[in-house]
Amino acid sequence: MKQDFPFDEIGKNMPYTVPEGYFDNLSSRLCRVATDDHSTKRHTTRIAFMRWIGIAAAIAIILTVGLFAYRNYRTEEIKVAQADAYYEQFDNALEQMSDTELQAYSDFVEDDIFIN
Repeated sequence: MKQDFPFDEIGKNMPYTVPEGYFDNLSSRLCRVATDDHSTKRHTTRIAFMRWIGIAAAIAIILTVGLFAYRNYRTEEIKVAQADAYYEQFDNALEQMSDTELQAYSDFVEDDIFIN
């Protein structure tokens, strides 16, 4: 393996320095932070808050999708009812027509370029 890094020039000197007395009280500082109830409560509160936000967002999405689906279903139901009412009126009108009127209507429908 080819060695591209000049280890011989650098030697064993560390390029980083540590502040004086940093490791002297490190364990006491870590214990104090680890046992600090305030940070733990804040973290727990944040997690609980985010959980409730997620639940509220999921409920909002479910309600929105459900509302649109229900409205679409109701719209289709209304369209079918209107079509049924129209065809019922049309059937009643055809029943009241005489034979000559029915023949004239039949000829009109056969010759209409938009229907055929």
